Order: sequence, then C-alpha cells, then structure tokens
Amino acid sequence: NIYSFNTMGCIAGSFISGFILIPLIGLKWSIILAASLNITIAVILALILIHNNKHKYITIILNLLLILLFIFKPACWNNQFITIGNFINKKNIIINNPDVLDKENLLFYKEGQHATISVRKLYDSEHKIDYALYNNGKVDATTRLSDMRTQVSLGYVPCMLANKLNNVLIVGMGSGITASAVLKFPVNTVEMVELEEAVIEASKFLSINYGDPLQDKRFKIIIDDARNYLRVTNKKYDLIISEPSNVWISGVASLFTKEYYKAIKNKLTSDGILCQWVHIYLIKSDRIISVIKAIKSEFKYVYLCHTKTGSDLLLIASNKPININLDLIEKRMNYNHVRKDLLEIFNISNHYQFLSFFISNNDGVEKILSEKFKTVPVNTDNNSYLEFKSVKDFFIEPSEEKTFSTDKLAALFKGISKENVINPPDNFYKVLINNIEKQYQRAKILKEPLENREIPVYKELIKVYSSKE
Repeated sequence: NIYSFNTMGCIAGSFISGFILIPLIGLKWSIILAASLNITIAVILALILIHNNKHKYITIILNLLLILLFIFKPACWNNQFITIGNFINKKNIIINNPDVLDKENLLFYKEGQHATISVRKLYDSEHKIDYALYNNGKVDATTRLSDMRTQVSLGYVPCMLANKLNNVLIVGMGSGITASAVLKFPVNTVEMVELEEAVIEASKFLSINYGDPLQDKRFKIIIDDARNYLRVTNKKYDLIISEPSNVWISGVASLFTKEYYKAIKNKLTSDGILCQWVHIYLIKSDRIISVIKAIKSEFKYVYLCHTKTGSDLLLIASNKPININLDLIEKRMNYNHVRKDLLEIFNISNHYQFLSFFISNNDGVEKILSEKFKTVPVNTDNNSYLEFKSVKDFFIEPSEEKTFSTDKLAALFKGISKENVINPPDNFYKVLINNIEKQYQRAKILKEPLENREIPVYKELIKVYSSKE
C-alpha cells in the first residue's frame, strides 16, 4: 500500500508541478508550496499520533510558524544566479563575467514547461552591447558576430542551393535570426517547430534588429517535439533546417540520429535538402563522424560547409545530386539585402566567394568515411553513441589532436570539384583561388578578432584548389 501511494504521488506530483504549478506560480512558489504541504502533513500526523497535548500544540504551533515564515519571508531567490549556466566558460564564470550579476542586464525571465528561458545583455571589451538567449542557463543564441554567422549561414547556404523554396521547415527557434534569414528569400511558407513556448517570446529581443520573423505572414509557429511533429505531419518540404542545441545537452543527441534523419527524409520533396548544424568544439572528431554517417545512411549526397566561425559545421544533404548553380546564387544574392549581409557578416562580395563556405563535396565525404573512419559507429537511437560519449568530451575537454578544426576538415575533405558546379568557366579553379585570396587579404586587415579564425581555412582552401588547378 505504501509503495502504491508513493508511486501515485510521484506521478501526480511530476504532472501537477510541470503542467500546473510551475506555469501558474513559478519555481519559487512551487517549492514553497511543496514545503508547506509537507509541513501541513506533519501537523496532521502530530494531531493523530502525539497524545501529550502540550507536545502536540507546541509541534503544531512551530510548524505553522514555519509555514508563515516560508510565505512572508521566503529564502532569497536570485534570478541572476538561476540563469547562470556553468557550461563553456566552466572556470571562474562569475569572476570573468561580472555583468551576469547586474539585475539591469536581465531583460527577460520565464519559467516554461520544459525550460527556464532568459535574455541578458552582454558587453564586450569596448562596451558594445549584444544580447544572449539562455536555455536553463545555457547560452543558445547571441547577437555577437560569431553566432550571427552561424545563425545567418543556416538560412543563406541552403537557400542558395535549393532548387525550390516553396515550403521550409526549421527545427528550433533560438534567436529567430535563421528564420529571418530564410524569409529574405521568396519562400511561400516557413514553419518553425519549437518545444518551449517561452523561447518564442524571448527571441524578439535578439531578432528585432535583424528582422522579426513573427511579423511575417509567411511564418508559422508549431509548439511540439520535432520528432513527434515529423512523425504526424503529412506535409512535404523543399528545405528542412535543423538547429538544435549542443549535442552534450541531455536529450539533444536524439536530433542527430539515423532514425531522425529517416523521418526528415520522408518529409522532404524528391529534390529537397536538409541543412544540419553541428558544433565541433569540445567534442572529439569521431562524434562528428558519427553524425555524418547517420546522415549518409539516409541520404545519398552530403556536402560539408563551415560557418566562418571556426567552431561550427553545416551538413547539406539530399537524395538528388547537389549541384551548385552559380547563376542561381548570383540571382538570390540580390534578394532583400542578402548581398549586403554576406559582405558585412561573412566577408563575401560575390557568388564565387560564396563557394568558400564549402569544405567538401559528396565524393570527399564518401572517401574519408570509408578510408579513415571505418570503425566509428553510426549514431542511432539504440546505441546512444553521441548521447553519452559527447558528455564525456565536454568534461574532459579533448586535445586539438583529437578534435576537428575547419582548416583540418578542409585539408582532409579537399573542398568541392569543378564537376559539382553547373556550367563552370574553363578557368574555374583559378577564378575561385583568386576570390578566396581576396577574402584572405581582407580578413587579415579587418580589426574584428573573429576574422583571424577564417585565415587558416582560407589558406587551406587556397592550397586545396591550387593542387586541383
């Protein structure tokens, strides 16, 4: 009987807390209510079990005073501390980031059904203001240049390649900037699947200066689990963009498995494209290969691109050959200030320089997977390879020899080939080298420190294409 009541209590407690109490009264008062209920039960038991009236009344009075103390003078609850996650900057996080304790810098705080979401101002060394969105204390998006590059490239790169852009699906709202980037192109509809509704509210603080997707009639929000939505929807998409959080966050690795990519494949049109983001920092190279293998197990063609940050990859996949149409890229660069964004954010001024995003074609992927990484398993739901291995990597912080960098990847996978381009000029590699050389020279003189991360990739791509020339 005790075990049965305990089980029912656990089920009822988790349901009531997650779906009723926290959404209605928040974490703080939910904890106070739970503590008060425990004390109330103690008072009831005292009435029943304590026979000495003096002891009974003393116990009851003390417990009631304790409840009143909880209600009228609760323990200090600091939202600044609640939203500090000990993630990437694991050492001296508060010492290195004193602004996180400034109440004025916390612009948004909401305890949702699935996570606590917050938005905070960030300051760089020159006191320039940026904004960061936190998911349970983990930074999931910012307006800093490095994250802007990732967020915008997630929209721009696949939109430049897709033959059709009628219906687009994006997995994960984040800052909303990727959705804004996609909406700069002539798409009919953009649907966004997001698990936590509070993220939608918080995204406005980050996307407003770039373009708020919520103001576009073509944009539709779907509050659901991505895999569940893919399982039940009957719609087909020309492009699906998947941008979940880091793989070492609990549960996120399920959005990098063979089964997930099979579900995506079934919801793409015949020539539809998948664009998958994955980070390469604080994770061993074998884990990245397991993701590439998972995608390759469901898609015939996979290209590798980078986001010009030195820390992120875009995996472009399709079951039809991925042909690079320079005329189409040139045409789409003229939509809604896309060309201006490419120059200001990515150091790209024309369609040839756009090709510097690519670090591998399908031939390079197939060759490397079969020759150098035969023993690395495909990440699946059953083996949970990424779910547990990536967490170990996060805490161990693997050495450079065991991780990928974008220049290492460019050297390994050997870029794209002339054969991947529709109607390339006879001197294709020469033109490409010349344009990457111009990017390289501009990157060296720009003051933004982030540009230094581009330099090794440019140098490696120049080597790769010089050997092909």
